[in-house]
Amino acid sequence: MAAPSGEGCGALRSERYTPQGYSGRVAGPRLRRGSRGGGSPVAYRLERCSVSRRCRIVSRSSLSRRVASAIVITLTLSLVAACAGGGGKGGGASSGAATATVSASGSAPSGQHNQADVRFAQEMIPHRRQAIDMADLAARQAASDDVKALAEKIKKAQGPEIETMTAWLKSWGKPVPQGEAGTQRGGPTAQPGMAGGQEMANLRNASGAGFDKMFLAMMIAHHQGAVAMANSEKKDGLYGPAKQLADSIISSQNAEIAQMRGMLGGGTGTGSPSATAH
Repeated sequence: MAAPSGEGCGALRSERYTPQGYSGRVAGPRLRRGSRGGGSPVAYRLERCSVSRRCRIVSRSSLSRRVASAIVITLTLSLVAACAGGGGKGGGASSGAATATVSASGSAPSGQHNQADVRFAQEMIPHRRQAIDMADLAARQAASDDVKALAEKIKKAQGPEIETMTAWLKSWGKPVPQGEAGTQRGGPTAQPGMAGGQEMANLRNASGAGFDKMFLAMMIAHHQGAVAMANSEKKDGLYGPAKQLADSIISSQNAEIAQMRGMLGGGTGTGSPSATAH
């Protein structure tokens, strides 16, 4: 006696074989032989109908298509995100051909530098240290409050600049100069405007109004040297932050030079220190 036939996936049908033939129509290619005890006729049972097998194949195909579609969508979104992220970084420190390209403004992407940048930092650091030494002397020995105030502003401005340039050199793997470079103004190892050893000794021994005039004259020359170094960095340098610092030095120290000349010509008790000292 045949089992009820299934109309959908997973339907099972049983057919019994007798000497007179099949008791019903067999649908499907797979049969499993079984035996019943006592010499009963051999029975064949269909494991799963061919319709069920087709359903499983269709189901797996649909799943494969869904997985493939999900992969394509994921890859597309990743590509779009990567393109958007690359465009937003602009002049950042990136790798590849873009990092070797100098921007239209003349500044390199962040992190790019050349030997002019290294020289600027290595020479400006001891130059700044000497300015701070002179400012420390003014705090103790100057007669004019204006000179003392100017010296204090110079010290506060140039200390952080030394720290910044020191960090640049360390990040570039370049040596940081120790102490003051050069002992004679105009000597082969001295930076422009640097006071010589004897000049610094004379300033240490001065006091009162004599100190004020000597300090202002030496600091004017010192500032002029810094402006010359900054102009060289603007012309030959590549590192953006160094070129920006050079711009700041040129503008602020030219203003202070004019101020100190006025203090020398009109007496050190007139005029007030620049709001920004470098």
